[in-house]
Amino acid sequence: MNNILEDYSINKKKYKKIKSARLLEIDNKKYILKKKKNNHNIYDYLDSRNFSYYLRPISEDNDYELYEYLEDEEKSNEDLIRVVANLHNKTTTYKEVIPDDIKKLYEKIKKTISETRSFYFNMQDILETKMYYAPEEYLLLRNISSIYDSLKYSENNIDKWYQTKEKSSKERVVRLHNNLELNHFIKSKLISWNNTKVDYPIYDFLNFYRKEFNVVEPISLYEIYNKNYKLEKDEKYLLKSLLTIPKEITFKDNHLINTQKISNEIKYLSKTRNFILKEYEKEQSIDEDKFKEQNNSI
Repeated sequence: MNNILEDYSINKKKYKKIKSARLLEIDNKKYILKKKKNNHNIYDYLDSRNFSYYLRPISEDNDYELYEYLEDEEKSNEDLIRVVANLHNKTTTYKEVIPDDIKKLYEKIKKTISETRSFYFNMQDILETKMYYAPEEYLLLRNISSIYDSLKYSENNIDKWYQTKEKSSKERVVRLHNNLELNHFIKSKLISWNNTKVDYPIYDFLNFYRKEFNVVEPISLYEIYNKNYKLEKDEKYLLKSLLTIPKEITFKDNHLINTQKISNEIKYLSKTRNFILKEYEKEQSIDEDKFKEQNNSI
């Protein structure tokens, strides 16, 4: 940090801390100084793939990056998802399916599902021995079936994913931003690439929706993404499986916070179930239309 500050003759007293970054003022202009977590040059890679919707630092050293500070503006989740779909389009590569890797991921997800189910089975057993329930306990027991239904649905889809992948020889991966939120989307450009990695395309949508489900409309968001970057059958299975694994909610010594946490998770599962149901109905309708067209042509 000192090297960049010295390069721009910045008095250390002229900046303030904002979370993990520093807001600087240089010649009446504002800049953001952030610690660099990834040392590989992601920006050159994005240029090589003709992806321009990112903010490049104006200066950097081995540890820090300096960005121009851009005032916030009106932006939408829909615009963000369009840019993410563009990123995935520009960075898609195909590789050989490695059976051991597929099996490892399958077993990891199956284990998560099994452990989550056991967690709630054990909690239910304990709660049902009580004569009186706290508000969060009553709320959980009232909705416990939706948790088990989600886990069953998740398990069915990961099984379908594995069966599909066993028959596949190729698969596609993309460059994930892997840290999506509206605060990381400025002037139609993505910032904060510290967590970027190469993996299946579903993870950016999955993590963004999981984080922001209270304020996003998943149906329209998914339609925008899928229109601009159409998911394959195996990717949809994986997405649906991971979307429907509930969080394990542990209770603290605060009934209000506990109740809010349970309520939030139930809302998430309900919203996600409705989203998946709508998408299923839409896919069935499309399949029926295709079937009719094929029969009419015979």
